[in-house]
Order: sequence, then C-alpha cells, then structure tokens
Amino acid sequence: MARCADEGLPSCIAPLGPELISFTLEVMPDDDRAQASKLTVFHYPGCSTCRNARAWLRDHGIEAEWIHIVEASPSVELLAQAVRDSGEEISKFFNTSGRSYREGNFRERRATMDDQACLEALAADGKLVRRPLAVWAGGALVGFRAERWREALVVDGE
Repeated sequence: MARCADEGLPSCIAPLGPELISFTLEVMPDDDRAQASKLTVFHYPGCSTCRNARAWLRDHGIEAEWIHIVEASPSVELLAQAVRDSGEEISKFFNTSGRSYREGNFRERRATMDDQACLEALAADGKLVRRPLAVWAGGALVGFRAERWREALVVDGE
C-alpha cells in the first residue's frame, strides 16, 4: 500500500467475502478515455437490423453516438479507415439489397470500379452503405452480427 501512495496512485481495500483485496486505480488521461470509449454508429432509423444493433448495445451497456446515415453520410476518409480497420473487403460495405444499389446498377458497375471510386460512391449516398456501420479508434464493424460485435466490443467477463 505504501508503494502505491508513494507513486501518487489512489489505492483501495475492499471486502471480498471473508477476505480483503487490495487494488490500485489508474486514471486514464481524459483524451485517451474519450477515444477508447467513443463508438459511433451510422444507422438508418427504419432499418430493423440497425434497431437490433441498438438494442444489443443497450443490453450490453455500450454507449454510442448514433448518426443518421442518409442525413450525414460517412466521408471518404472515414470509410477508407473503416475498410482498413474492419479487415473486410470494400464490397462488404455496399448495401446490396437497397434501392440505391439496384437503381445505380452497382452489381455490374462494381466490376470496373477501383477502391477510390467505390469509396466516393459510398460517401455520396448513405443509402448505398451497408448498415449499421460502427466505427471507433482502431476498429470498425459493418452490418450487424451479434457474435462478431461481441468479439469486437465486449470485454471478457462482461
């Protein structure tokens, strides 16, 4: 205990059944804490998959900033980072069941589009982006699969 106090770290003693445990609290700098906890989810309110993702996050006590994907489409830069961070191919970022995809003839057009053209098309039309799109510092998830979200977002023991 004296060592922790000497280093200026707060220490605590708490009961654990008949035993006492000792632990030290380490405070993250404000900017690191904000970055580590900031989850942004691009969604469409009418999308049942997005509603399922919102309920899943709520059930797991995970807070997020929710952005309407049609009103504020993700930028080319954000999408490029999300593709890198997710480990997914850019084709997974297209909402292939949406009207924009069908009417834009993207099934055929994708074959001749490079990644930059894909990113620009996705950024230009939020309806073209598969949702939900969850992003945070160093990570991204596209679409909602509970198992995948659990692996990426839930700390062991929660």
